[in-house]
Amino acid sequence: MIAIFFLPLFYRLDCATAYDVLLLPTYHQGEGHPAVVLEAFAAGIPVIATDWLSLPEIVEHGVRGLLVPVRSPDRIREAIETLGADERLYESMRRNAKVYVQSFSESAVLGEILVPRVAEVLK
Repeated sequence: MIAIFFLPLFYRLDCATAYDVLLLPTYHQGEGHPAVVLEAFAAGIPVIATDWLSLPEIVEHGVRGLLVPVRSPDRIREAIETLGADERLYESMRRNAKVYVQSFSESAVLGEILVPRVAEVLK
């Protein structure tokens, strides 16, 4: 059985390790880049999310998680079953999630993104 957590239960990274997947079936108009997705990735947890607004930019389908259409519970069930049945895919997504989230570390954001942009503006 796969242990699933939903957004309201996921506030501490150390408790996230008890779960196998983050389920984020949102269709909220104001959804941006949910930090909970990056937190799940940091814990090596793949994400099943809706193909909604900016989520496909973060949750690359088949790489760090699975995307499902909005308001489609049958597709959510299928995604959960897919991850439960395919251990190689699941482990690959876990590894990819951990690698991806490293690009959002403080040193990466400051050194590779922010500082070069500020230096360019100041020229």
